[in-house]
Amino acid sequence: METPYHVLLGRPWLHKHKLVSSTYHQCVKGRLNGKPIRIAANSCPFDQTEAHFVEAALYDDLASTGEPSIVRPCGTPLPVWKDIRDDPETDLQELLERKEKRKGHEVESGSPPQCVRVQLPDGRIVYRS
Repeated sequence: METPYHVLLGRPWLHKHKLVSSTYHQCVKGRLNGKPIRIAANSCPFDQTEAHFVEAALYDDLASTGEPSIVRPCGTPLPVWKDIRDDPETDLQELLERKEKRKGHEVESGSPPQCVRVQLPDGRIVYRS
């Protein structure tokens, strides 16, 4: 039987063969004879003669033709790197150094940092380490 998919596998099969599925990249990645392999998803799995299949309804080709998409994208928009690169509030290097220092302190003391319950003047309760 011919299927309209390159790969349609369950999780046990993927784990058995040491493969990783990526929904973001729409592919399956793994190693074969020590070399990395990538099995890409079909970009257009149906031709015009197969348009009556139920599976065809799951694919949204409207966006490529310029028509509005059926589903609105959701998520948190990220700022452009050029806009925040010189922002003094986002010092990622300092954040990374603090995280490494905290992790080193945990290793030295042998226990994770303890949280302390603090009640703020407005009545809210917060936990601080």
